[in-house]
Amino acid sequence: MCIRDRYYTVWNEDPKKGKIANISEMLVQEGLATVRGTSVGKDDEEEEETTTQSRQKHLKELQEKAKSEEKGIWAKDEQILENNTYEVVFPATAAYDHFKLQEAVHKDGDSAEGIVETISLPCCYNVLLPKYKTIIKLSLEYVHNPPGGPKATEAQQKLSRRAKAFAERLILHQNVTISLTTYEATSTSFMGRLLINKDKDVACEMLANGYAKLPKQTGSMEPEYYAKLRIAMHQAQVGRKGLWKDEAKGTEAEEVKGANFTGRVTEIQSGDSLTVINTATGEEKRYFLAGVRAPTLATKANPDKEQPYAWEAKDFARRMVIGKTVEVEIEYSKVPGKPDEEPSEPKKPAMTFVNVLFGGKCLNVEIVAAGLASVVNPPLDKVLSKYYGEMVAAAKKAKDAKKGINSVGSHPVHTLQDMYGQTNQKTIAYYQEFFSKNRRVTGMVEHCITGSRLKVRINEANCYIAFVCQGILPLPQDPNQPQIDKIFKQAQRFAKLNLLQRDVEVEILSSDKKSNFFGILTVNGQNYALSLLEEGLALVNYMPGRGPTVKRELYEQAEQKAKKAQKGIWDPNENISLELIRPSASVFTPLEGKSSIEIVSYPNNNFFYAVNTDTTVLKKIEAVMAKEFDPTKAEKLLAPIKRGTYCMALYSEDKKWYRGIIDRVISEDICSVLFIDYGNCEEVQVTGMRRLDQKFLKDMPAQAIKIGLAYIEMPTLDTVAGGKKLRSILQNLLDERELVALHKYSDEGITYAILLQDNESDPMKSFNAYLLKRGYAKISKRVKFPEYLHEWKDIQDKASSDQEGFWATNELAGGSDDETYQKIFTILN
Repeated sequence: MCIRDRYYTVWNEDPKKGKIANISEMLVQEGLATVRGTSVGKDDEEEEETTTQSRQKHLKELQEKAKSEEKGIWAKDEQILENNTYEVVFPATAAYDHFKLQEAVHKDGDSAEGIVETISLPCCYNVLLPKYKTIIKLSLEYVHNPPGGPKATEAQQKLSRRAKAFAERLILHQNVTISLTTYEATSTSFMGRLLINKDKDVACEMLANGYAKLPKQTGSMEPEYYAKLRIAMHQAQVGRKGLWKDEAKGTEAEEVKGANFTGRVTEIQSGDSLTVINTATGEEKRYFLAGVRAPTLATKANPDKEQPYAWEAKDFARRMVIGKTVEVEIEYSKVPGKPDEEPSEPKKPAMTFVNVLFGGKCLNVEIVAAGLASVVNPPLDKVLSKYYGEMVAAAKKAKDAKKGINSVGSHPVHTLQDMYGQTNQKTIAYYQEFFSKNRRVTGMVEHCITGSRLKVRINEANCYIAFVCQGILPLPQDPNQPQIDKIFKQAQRFAKLNLLQRDVEVEILSSDKKSNFFGILTVNGQNYALSLLEEGLALVNYMPGRGPTVKRELYEQAEQKAKKAQKGIWDPNENISLELIRPSASVFTPLEGKSSIEIVSYPNNNFFYAVNTDTTVLKKIEAVMAKEFDPTKAEKLLAPIKRGTYCMALYSEDKKWYRGIIDRVISEDICSVLFIDYGNCEEVQVTGMRRLDQKFLKDMPAQAIKIGLAYIEMPTLDTVAGGKKLRSILQNLLDERELVALHKYSDEGITYAILLQDNESDPMKSFNAYLLKRGYAKISKRVKFPEYLHEWKDIQDKASSDQEGFWATNELAGGSDDETYQKIFTILN
């Protein structure tokens, strides 16, 4: 063997004699080689020269013997010589026809047997195809040679030589099987694949040892074969072989690799993204399935851009893992955006790509197997997912079975009527009629607006509705009341963790003209409202006589359970004043007792604000507030300010601070504030309001109370004539009088009483009876009328027949008895 003009003797085991033999001698002896002339290096020693000449002489003797025996090339039979002589066609010669050759290989089953004659580059070979008597240039399909040209560094050139030597050891002069794919005319070279022993892929071997590299996948590449090569290259990446040996460790992918965790899936955004809360740390974050791309859903910005099967992909992932405990294996993370984005642009949050495991399955693989997502390759510098091969295999099966995105023909189209916030009364009436006939339906919670207000997809009606859990009252969202706002967020969080994207059963009990539907929602066989009450995240809000009702005793038992456990609202550390959130007495609860009061304002004809003439408690409250409240240290109210927020407000007359509640938001700068201890209202600048801590409300009830006239009702203020006239009449009757209130019942925080002058006790001489007599009121049908007041009916009948007061204008006929209070009623938050 000659290397750089120096000659060597190669020894090998003689298969015939079973001993070590000189290959040169074997070739000459069989007539398969001729003997060169004697040639040695100038610097060789005299002893080496003598040895070489001796070996040369022996080879010539063997050659003469082969000649005499007419072996090999010394044969004199022309037919033997012809049969063992190849006229080989080389590339770039006139006889070379690559079209004809490729067609011939195709006819022979798209593969051909060959022998690797020479290796020009690690992944580029000259291969003899004996059957076709042609030598071809073959470059391995999809793979790139390691850099080794003149511009390469010394280290790169060294690696290139190692790569070529590896290829020589692997395939040089070996029998191989080749398949041809494309032809490069400029280089007269085929692109193709090369196998050893028909199954060992040379490209995989080069990649697995780090002696070749893949480019980024393009659409023209065969996905299954590219995936096979990608897996091979991954072995070299993980093992730091060849090209990957000196890759910097601690890459972005590796930094997150050890952050695998157990978590709970809280939301599915699409077929390939989901939100998971880390069980150990409590961190909740959106993750993306590694190596998977699901069809894109429509958005508000692009409502018509939904791709086929996007909805099915999201729903598949939802049914697989929503609410379940999963194992999250983090693969890598990257910051989205174009590489050439200006540095001044805001940095986008990193996207973390993961494998999600549940019940012995991998969601990445399952969604691909269902034909609802395609496989994508991670960046070439990222570590390959260990499920990559499974995903590729699953994708091929789904493609062969024409599942989902691989199907042909039309695809499913989903159109749902969105009733959330619907204002079209005909549409609302249509669905109200539907639910009146189909009270029990199934659905899925699409969004949790509050702890008890939800957007629900109804399967039977193919629509979304605004659903409110009837029978409970969650606390409102209000950053200006931190303790209350905290409970609101906890309730909303509870709803998200237990309801969001869950399959539910819904019983519709009632609805209103604003397209809100009220009822009972059941998830996993459990009444959700009861669960919310048991966690102390809502209050019982029972309203009999106003549509179908829930079982009050069950709700009250759930509330008492939370109260006993001091959960949520009932936690004494929260200092929440429930009396100011929910009426202290249930709806239409009978009352006893009396109080001495003075009416101070008339916000509505059917209730007034009054204060107790005994000011002992009020003076104590004033003393506490004067001592403990410092307006210079108290926080200002945050925008937007909401109606119903408790605050401290500066009263214009004495420039002192008093407890109040926002009665009406007039503008960004001005609010109407009701002073809860005095019953009067005033417009106050926002700068003259401060946050009111719950500790200044708890155990210090508002001294201004709502008083209504028991058993009667009158035209409201918005009545065109009667309401405004009545207000003046009431003021003339009740202002600046010390009154006795005989408490009879309560309704939504209003104490209904029979009002008498201080020295009276006869109900027939009450202001209630007087208003009936003058035709300014009528007996209410909202509450059971007591028998002992039967004379009031006689008074009403006479006023009606005599056309007294509003009976003359028909303003007391019909009205709220027949309309307002018969309609479905519920408190919305």
